[in-house]
This record gives sequence, C-alpha cells and structure tokens, in this order.
Amino acid sequence: MVYQEKNQQTEANIEKSFLELMKERSFEKITIEQLTDLADINRSTFYRHYADKYELIEKIEDRLLTELRSYYQTALQSAELVRLDKDFQVEDYIHGEQNFFKFFEPHLAELAVLLGEKGRPASLRKLQAAVRELFDQSISLASPHLSELQRELLLNHQTASFMGTLTYWLEHPQYGSAAMSDFHSKVTNVGLVGFVKAFMEE
Repeated sequence: MVYQEKNQQTEANIEKSFLELMKERSFEKITIEQLTDLADINRSTFYRHYADKYELIEKIEDRLLTELRSYYQTALQSAELVRLDKDFQVEDYIHGEQNFFKFFEPHLAELAVLLGEKGRPASLRKLQAAVRELFDQSISLASPHLSELQRELLLNHQTASFMGTLTYWLEHPQYGSAAMSDFHSKVTNVGLVGFVKAFMEE
C-alpha cells in the first residue's frame, strides 16, 4: 500500500511538472531532461513509470476520458435513464448539477494546457471522439429513425457545438459551469432561431 501510494505521488508530480512545462513549451519541444529537472527526479525514475513523453501525455488524456465516461454512466444511473420518451425535456437530464460542463469544471486548467496552442492535435481529436461517442449513446436512448447521413450530421453538429462552447470557456474561465450548461442546453433545446427569438423585443 505504501509503495503504491508512493508511485501515485511520483506520477502525480511528473504529470504536474509536465503540464507546467507545456504552458511554456510546445509538446514536441519538451525533453525528458527538462521534465526530470522540474520534477526533481532522475531519469531512471521517469522511465520506471513511462516509456516516453508520448505515453505520459496519453495516460493523462486517458485518465481524463475514463473519468468523463464514468461521470456520464453515473449520471444516467442517477436519473434512472434507460430510454427517452417522446415528451422528454433536455432540462430534465441536463441541468446545473448534472452536465458535462460540471464534470470539466475542476479540470479547466489541465484542459487549457492540453488543448491550447502548445498542446498536440491528437489531444483535441481524442476528446472530440469521446464526446461524440457519448452524444451517440444519448441519441440512441430516444431510438430515433434517422438515416445514416442524418445521424452523422447530427453527431458532428452537436460535438462541434459543445466543443465550441468548451473552447470559449477555457479562454474565459471566470464563468461557472452553470452559465455554460444553461446556454448550451437552451440552444440545444430550442435551436438557434428559437434562442435568438427569445431575446427579441416584441
């Protein structure tokens, strides 16, 4: 148990140091020497935990995505959601205390680094793929009779919409998850035209 805890502490230190370096240097330019110097460990310690920096960043990404999928499944279970009926309302299932933005809130600083200009494109692609996968599961709960084209376009649209809101949030972290969720769920529920009309004067 003590050995396991020490390993976890070492890996947490390496991950933290790595993300700190990525604030100043692009992923491709970071060296193991720079990382071990900042983490105050020797090279052999690093290589006991990771084969290289690619495995390191993939472990950081995979941990985050595993937690995201777990959060989604827990949300479904807490709402006892197995199938959507035709009268379902978005706000019944996506609200201030249960939404993807709520999940991402404690990870904003980490995401800002991974998805920032010094990150690697693969990180963004992996997150987009995971979000798309979860949206696909959500849509499947309604069992809609969609053509392959309709389903693909719907998933691409919803994923791009969500990622656009998330990207804005990473650049403006002063806003809370409730503000992001409220905007996104309203646009999802009533569409662009309905959302704009709600703010038009009579």
